[in-house]
Parts: sequence; structure tokens; C-alpha cells
Amino acid sequence: MRPGVSAVRFATEVAALAALAVAGLAIAWPLALALPAAFAFVWGWWVAPKARSRLADPSRLAVEIVLFVAAGGALAATGSVPLGLLLTAVAVAAAIAIRRE
Repeated sequence: MRPGVSAVRFATEVAALAALAVAGLAIAWPLALALPAAFAFVWGWWVAPKARSRLADPSRLAVEIVLFVAAGGALAATGSVPLGLLLTAVAVAAAIAIRRE
């Protein structure tokens, strides 16, 4: 893997967790914990490189896209539409780019 793509991918994962926390906090504080936890659970169960139940592509890519679209949409719902769109676009591009290496 190229270090640049890996770094962008990691940054988008962290940004997605932060976006979900912000969106959850805008609704009710328990969601600020629950939404990122749900993202992390799904990621760790089906997407992470060392996941026991790691999905094969293209199913894994589909799950990643759904997670990042949800995080970007949640951020957009808080009023940060440009940031939500940017997060989604960069995350999906990184998810595709990492598979082309």
C-alpha cells in the first residue's frame, strides 16, 4: 500500500467517527457515543484488515461506502453540508484507490 493513500484512508475513518459524534451530540448526548460505536463495531466486524468475519470485495466496498455516506450525511444534517460532502467524496475515493494498489 502507498503510504499517502493509507494515511488519507485512516484520516477519513477518524473523521467519520468524529462526524458521527458531532451529529449524535446535536440530537442527544447518548447518540454522541452510540453512533461512533456502531460505526466502529461494523468496521471492526466486517471491514478491518484483521476482522474475523471480513467480507470479500465487492461486499466490503459496499459496506464501506454505506458507512461513509452515513457519516457524511449525518455531518451534513448538522448544517455542515460542504464538510459532509467532502468527507463522503474523499472517503469513497480512498476506499476505491486503496483497492487499485
